[in-house]
Amino acid sequence: MVILDGGLRELTTGQVGVWNAQQLSPDSVAYNINTHFEIHGALDVDLFVEALRRAVAEAEAYRLRVRVVDGVPWQFVGDADSCPIHVIDVSAEADPQASAEEWMRRDAARVLNLTRDPLAVQAVFLLGPERFFWYQRVHHLIVDGYSTAVFGAVVARHYTALRERRESAGDALGPVSLLLDADAAYRNSDRFERDREFWRTSLSDLPADSRPRQRARWSSEATERLTLPIGPQRSAAVRAAAERLRVSTSELAIAAAAVYRYRVSGVRDVVLAVTVTGRTDAWAFDAVGMTATMMPLHVPIDPAATGVDTVRQTARAVRSGLRHQGYRYEDVVRDLKLVDGGPLFGLKVNAMPLTSLRFGDCVAVSRAVSIGPVEDQVINVYDRDDEGGIQIDVGVNRDLPDAVPAQVVAERFVRVLDALTADPQRRVRSVELLTAADRALVVERWNDTAAAGLDVPVIGLFERQVAVSPDAIALVADGIELTYAQVDARASRLAGYLRELGVGPESVVGLSLPHGVEMITAILAVWKTGGAYLPIDGRLPVERIAFMLTDCRAQVVVGVQDTVGDLPAGRRVRMVAVDDPFTEALLTGYPDAALPSSVPPAGLAYVMYTSGSTGAPKGVAITHGSLANYVGSVSGRLGWDQPGARYALLQPQVTDLGNTVLFASLSTGGQLHVLGADAVVDPEVVAGYLAGHRIDGFKVVPSHLAALSAAVGVERLVPAGTVVLGGEAAPVSLVRDLVAAAGDRRVFNHYGPTE
Repeated sequence: MVILDGGLRELTTGQVGVWNAQQLSPDSVAYNINTHFEIHGALDVDLFVEALRRAVAEAEAYRLRVRVVDGVPWQFVGDADSCPIHVIDVSAEADPQASAEEWMRRDAARVLNLTRDPLAVQAVFLLGPERFFWYQRVHHLIVDGYSTAVFGAVVARHYTALRERRESAGDALGPVSLLLDADAAYRNSDRFERDREFWRTSLSDLPADSRPRQRARWSSEATERLTLPIGPQRSAAVRAAAERLRVSTSELAIAAAAVYRYRVSGVRDVVLAVTVTGRTDAWAFDAVGMTATMMPLHVPIDPAATGVDTVRQTARAVRSGLRHQGYRYEDVVRDLKLVDGGPLFGLKVNAMPLTSLRFGDCVAVSRAVSIGPVEDQVINVYDRDDEGGIQIDVGVNRDLPDAVPAQVVAERFVRVLDALTADPQRRVRSVELLTAADRALVVERWNDTAAAGLDVPVIGLFERQVAVSPDAIALVADGIELTYAQVDARASRLAGYLRELGVGPESVVGLSLPHGVEMITAILAVWKTGGAYLPIDGRLPVERIAFMLTDCRAQVVVGVQDTVGDLPAGRRVRMVAVDDPFTEALLTGYPDAALPSSVPPAGLAYVMYTSGSTGAPKGVAITHGSLANYVGSVSGRLGWDQPGARYALLQPQVTDLGNTVLFASLSTGGQLHVLGADAVVDPEVVAGYLAGHRIDGFKVVPSHLAALSAAVGVERLVPAGTVVLGGEAAPVSLVRDLVAAAGDRRVFNHYGPTE
């Protein structure tokens, strides 16, 4: 430890971390630690102030000041004025408590100059007969939360001695230099190296999905905080359960936090940040200073494990980690080569007892404790020793794209805690997060997809557009533009031919066509006959295609010459190549006058087969009524119901992902732009097309969008109106970037009609 003239000493490693964080966010009050006690009884204010003065004189950390020399911060112990003590009488105010709380709020929100302002402040409020507030604000650079509790006990010791007119009993606090020297000695010891190896081994093989993919800088404006006391009865149940499980209440709470994190994220390798004192020597627990750090806790979750096994596993991990808690989190991040400084965790947990204080005959009860910086979510669990029971404090960073309200976090965490308390033998995977209201929303309201007035099938809605605006552009594909009347004419001719082949209601027609004009026309033609279509991807194995054709009893397969010959003929299916000269000649003989459709809501619209990854592929049958209900309702939700709106279709019709765009456009008078197979994988082509044709909306697979945006930036891929993600899980980082680029344009995450 280096000491300069004038008693200037180096900052410890932990203090340097706080100093740097404050310099990066100079207007932040994240590191102001604020505590507030309510005192009842005949408190002698003069004696209490004297007790505060003696405690400040004894606890040198409360008088630490900072001086910068050649750009480097150094600390020294200041005089008594380094920790001002305010006595404020608000008893004559209309609302004494509100006046005191307003003063404390203003002081807690004060941005400090770390080299000029006192880093610790005390205040005593007189609210009325036998009712007082004691407030202290200290900067985390000089003191941690644990030290404020030690300081409180010192104040109580001095006050009681003064009240009883005797010398203060108990050992005096040692100088702050003890902690500073201990930190320097530790970092040059074999123990430091052993602790480093422990954390490196414990955390080096974490899977990628254990780390959150999002990060936002903490700001007081972005923090939403909620305090939730769970009451004496439930608190007693938690304590009793911890005793039965042979763990501490804190360990049970940390286990509940790990299970909560697993249940909301699905990630089995949960990493929590647990706030610890960073003190491993017995003497250090009676010292006042800044030693606290965050302990990264890896809790592998087995969904089939019982609650009791998970709690005990977590407790073992906590106890093992505490033996190495002197190794600071900043060093762990550096060792793991997390260049961005994290985040290694998404949820920070602080579980600790909250002890009331006695000043002579007066009892002081803690009413508020600062929650600290909130990068993502913070859950503080205070096991109070007064009538309040266990108190849950939750902080949420609302700047994150998927931020959950603090009320929801608190309720879900408490539900997990209650579940582990009430039935420790319950499997982790069955721990329920949803309240009755949540379940009604998810199971009933969100699944109530019925929509009034949507009894007209999609083909009928298309034909309405033909009648209303026959000359409007319906389809732009393959280098041509087709009006609604022209598309209808093509579909009518093919429908007439299919009818002669025996296609009618409940018939299934396989379609193996390039995506574009031929495929879309064929879908409409099949519907005009009353039949259903089966999309066929010619790249699938022949055996798979043969299975589908046989399973759904396909009557006809419509394709082009290049593909029809390669399709299996395992059963007798009529093969039609629409680009065969003979077929083309036949089609010209059918009238292009609109051939009206007549399909009942219960009639089959199309069949889509699953991947077969869990067994044989299964055909999902979609009726015209279901499809009409879906298209009509989703079009309104997405805002895709305006005639003339322009939509881009990036997907082939062999899956239903693009059906949302296809059917919404044709049924509402939209203009559908179909990009070719080569075009959709070229980032410059896609970005240029969206801008050049003023596309209003499109739907895209997240991985497809990520690949495109990696080359041209997500900003160039946002259409004029709405972008819809679907087909697979959307990474949070992609959504965050997309939402930021979209501005006031809308972004939806949604799956196709078959799902």
